[in-house]
Amino acid sequence: MAVSYLLPAVAGFRAALISVVLWYAFRPDQAPRLLAIAITKYDKLVPPNGWALEDFDAMDNRFSNIDRKGGPNKNLRLLRSKESDFTRDDFLKEVRSRLREAQPKNFQDRMFPPQTVLIYLSVHGVAGSDDSAMLLCSGDIRGGSEGYDKADWSQSTQWLPFKDVLEVFREEEFKWLEPVRKVVLLDCSRMRDNWSLGVLDNDFAGALRTTVSNAKIPGLYILNSTGIGQNGLEAPELSGTVFGHFVIRGLNGEADGHPFDGKGQKNRRVSWKELTKYVQSQVSQWAWTNRQSVQYPLALTPDDKNNDDFDICYVGDSVAPTVSNENWLDESRLTELDTLWERHEKLAR
Repeated sequence: MAVSYLLPAVAGFRAALISVVLWYAFRPDQAPRLLAIAITKYDKLVPPNGWALEDFDAMDNRFSNIDRKGGPNKNLRLLRSKESDFTRDDFLKEVRSRLREAQPKNFQDRMFPPQTVLIYLSVHGVAGSDDSAMLLCSGDIRGGSEGYDKADWSQSTQWLPFKDVLEVFREEEFKWLEPVRKVVLLDCSRMRDNWSLGVLDNDFAGALRTTVSNAKIPGLYILNSTGIGQNGLEAPELSGTVFGHFVIRGLNGEADGHPFDGKGQKNRRVSWKELTKYVQSQVSQWAWTNRQSVQYPLALTPDDKNNDDFDICYVGDSVAPTVSNENWLDESRLTELDTLWERHEKLAR
């Protein structure tokens, strides 16, 4: 009698175990999170952060949460900030807010938590007097409710240390990030100098290397838009920045199979090294061919992970077309430009 009861229980257990194994093997892939924050509303002493919003619009088009088949997009899940004007405190709050959105919430996310989180920041960056990387927050330029104060703003005490952004990853609320690889994409090197701020030679990339080395955040991988001593380029003909344009194309799948260290194969996944080498080669080639300028993005990895490679995202099914620049300088635009220069000469006489 006991055996007759036991056999169905064993069969049920086996069926449940097989179901779990099959679900694990064929579970739907989780789209990695891409957190994106930009500051564009600068005023007075700081030039505009040009084409940043266009980069973000391109992200919206490429990484829509619905693919062309009507199902959930498995490429990336974009968590974009809707604001573009922050004080230092508000910027840190926004980082925390985006991280909360990325935090695993449902059963499946907790069973299979994300292995990688991507964070894209488009903000003016400067090198502080102590050789540390700083960010310029637009809300502080205007001095908040107390009004604009040039004397205060020109002091580095009014800038946001990038290490404060990194320290958010250590906060108790975000302990889930500790085993997660944090890929930070920085478009923060587009102001080569600013004498009004006392910045004669802005070596943000060099200061970034020092800041990241001192922070010692586990699992932190950074791709900065430029190398040391370089300036990030804007590209109206690409409808965005050079760095942002090729980061988006790379994440959307063009970096899949890009060669690195003599390797590289297409597997419908984009890895850290594939993305890094793709962006470095495409940005540097475009900058030299179209602007006769040098821009070679800087990659920073943990000290003990120099040869580490891992998947960042899957190749997507985005319906957004590749940006074409074939007609950006067509005959009609050149004719219009000639007319404007002739008018300029007449007004100058």
